[in-house]
Amino acid sequence: MTALPAPHTLLTADQERALAAAIRAGRRARLLAQRHLAARLRRELPPAISARTAAAAVLAALVPLLPLDPDALVAALVPLLPPLDPDARQRVLAALVAWPLDQHALTAGAAARAAFAAANHRLVVAFARRYDHRGLPLDDLVQEGTLGLLRAIDLFDPDRGARFSTYAAWWSPRPSAAPWPSRSPSPTSPSTSRRTAPASPARPTPSTPPSAIPPPPTSSPPVNAPSSSPATASTGSPRAPCRREARALARLRTAALRRWLAADPAS
Repeated sequence: MTALPAPHTLLTADQERALAAAIRAGRRARLLAQRHLAARLRRELPPAISARTAAAAVLAALVPLLPLDPDALVAALVPLLPPLDPDARQRVLAALVAWPLDQHALTAGAAARAAFAAANHRLVVAFARRYDHRGLPLDDLVQEGTLGLLRAIDLFDPDRGARFSTYAAWWSPRPSAAPWPSRSPSPTSPSTSRRTAPASPARPTPSTPPSAIPPPPTSSPPVNAPSSSPATASTGSPRAPCRREARALARLRTAALRRWLAADPAS
């Protein structure tokens, strides 16, 4: 089993690599157990109940109780299984006990994930204090940043050559920055004016007098009338922005928002 570091201590590159390997092994063992349990429950549950959702709920409640011997495993699974008839429950329990559940990988993965989060908790606090002047409580910022930290732990791959602090720097402030643009002025970014089509005239009814019916629009502009823009010269209607221009504007908005978030709070 991987030696866990002391809580709230900085991790070295080798420790990050070892913890990430334990987390991947635990995730793989949990996925295999969930597939096996879902395949067994699918034969016994009615079609209205999702076997995959039931299997995920059972494993989520079972992993904190591990490791267990076979008898204790059966006793722990009985209240966690969805409602089944006695014969179906016995068949599911027999199949689960016969299945080689990798309890070591499950427990090691859960412990490595918790140690990873505890060692990098100071990173979340540092990012939360950076945005403390925006008017939100520090506890709420830390909680939102912890969600991003856990997501970064699940997706971190040390084989790409980056340290975890560098990788998590993008994930930690991301959920916390969502409600802030509404509390302060938004950054200046180019935007397109939405062009709306002219409203079509109302259809006449039998009770409408002939004098109230508008004349039909002309099909073509006057011959000597100059065109308003090159885009309307050939089609006669405003040109809508193409996909390439829309993507370029979206990139400009994202870059402006990132520069605004990365600015010094004192400025």
